[in-house]
Amino acid sequence: MGWIGFYDIIVDPAFHRQGLGQHLMQALMAWGRVGGAHRGYLQVMIDNQPGLALYAKLGFKEAYRYWYRTKR
Repeated sequence: MGWIGFYDIIVDPAFHRQGLGQHLMQALMAWGRVGGAHRGYLQVMIDNQPGLALYAKLGFKEAYRYWYRTKR
């Protein structure tokens, strides 16, 4: 069973709320299926509410949380 992973999916703020993110993700998922992917995963920041809403609409569910570590 193949997988496709999504990272850093970004729509320019000037084009937000036009359905472009959904269209982009659907096209990428279709491309993945053609390549043999039957499952997908992604990473999205927990404070990215529009992204979280889009991914939930597309059927993604939270599996775990992650964070970045920085040197102080």
